[in-house]
Amino acid sequence: MKTLQEFRPSHKNVISNGKAKKVRVARKVRKGKKGSSSFTPSGNLTNIALALCAVLMGFGQYKKSSEVAKLKEANASLTKEITALQMNSMKYMADKKIQEISKETYKSKVAHVDSLNAIIAKSKVELAKANLEIDKLKNLKMSELQYKTKLAQIENEYQKRLDAHNRASTETITRMGRKMMAEVDSTKTREPASATRHVVQFKGSKPVNARVLTNQKTTIESDEWRSNNMEL
Repeated sequence: MKTLQEFRPSHKNVISNGKAKKVRVARKVRKGKKGSSSFTPSGNLTNIALALCAVLMGFGQYKKSSEVAKLKEANASLTKEITALQMNSMKYMADKKIQEISKETYKSKVAHVDSLNAIIAKSKVELAKANLEIDKLKNLKMSELQYKTKLAQIENEYQKRLDAHNRASTETITRMGRKMMAEVDSTKTREPASATRHVVQFKGSKPVNARVLTNQKTTIESDEWRSNNMEL
């Protein structure tokens, strides 16, 4: 038995029962041969072309999306610039209107300032007069009671003049303020020239202008004055 075992093949595929395992290499080769038709040159070119088309389409889509994003950003920036320009134009128009109103009321403001300066100058004059009177009293030789009585009289008169001056200045300032507001209101809403004309119906037939009636009244009054002088 040992002699026979020496002549048996020592391959791994041989089993103790003497039968060899089936070699699977040939099947692998056959499978490779069956699938080798998909790796032909024409099949490879088709796959490459499809891959290139997919890559190009993806690149084009990416490029298109990036361009769309850039256009959206440009549109948003243009919209912001247009809004800013509109706001600036509105501000410019408002400033222009304010400048026109200020130009129209400039003369009235100048007159108001002049009136205030006149009031200040008048108050300074009154104060100077009071100081002169006080200095005169100090230089006079009189009793303490007379000095106090005269001083109280001067202070009372000065207080009266000051109150009258304050009332006059307040009335002047109020009148000027009302005049300024009326001028501003008239510049805002100006009526046509026909609306400011005053017409009086006389004898129910003809419209008579108020200026004509005033002239007639003045003429009548002058005639009456002349007749009175003649009688005297």
